[in-house]
Amino acid sequence: MELYPYKSGEGQMEPVALQNHLVAIHYVKDTFYRRVNFYEAITPTQVINLGALAAGATSPRTNVTGIDTYDQEFGQFRWFCLDNAQIRVFIPRGAAKGDMKTIQAVLDPSIVFRNPSLSLTEFFVWQDNRPAIEAVNGGAVALAAVRMVAMGFRYHTDDLSSGPLTAQEISAYDTLKKDPAAAAKSPAEIMAIAIEQARVPCTHVWCSGMGAGR
Repeated sequence: MELYPYKSGEGQMEPVALQNHLVAIHYVKDTFYRRVNFYEAITPTQVINLGALAAGATSPRTNVTGIDTYDQEFGQFRWFCLDNAQIRVFIPRGAAKGDMKTIQAVLDPSIVFRNPSLSLTEFFVWQDNRPAIEAVNGGAVALAAVRMVAMGFRYHTDDLSSGPLTAQEISAYDTLKKDPAAAAKSPAEIMAIAIEQARVPCTHVWCSGMGAGR
């Protein structure tokens, strides 16, 4: 199994990391190096209903609290809108997803036909740093509801204070430990260096967007 974000595999969604795998969580300007110690599937579930939306109207930007994860956890989700609205996504609230120079890409119900795996909708959430959405009703008929259904995986993680685990990690750790500059560093710090230098495999997940000015 190859593990990377936005993977499309015959309409199926796969986890981006497995038990004991290393992940680098990127959130705004911070990076957290973690190890997965538990993960489970989240079945398709309605996570928000923005309520009624008049024809030609745009909803207020609203936080999607239904996909919050616990402390030290991150979520990998794909989603779609049940109702005939275009959805703008912000991860977190102030960072537009799909932000280009002159437009922001939107998500509408046709995604389930155009991209059946929903791979293009994939996003990640770190703890309770949830995304926000705006709904645009471009039609001539009012909508009674604007509902989003999400599915994916939640991952509980540990820090790297316990040091290396796999044979490859142990080899990289031992090599780095011989450097006099690393003598005073903690196991977690040495493991972070191994990840940053690509000495060990690690999946990078972006739990926030990146604006053009960043």
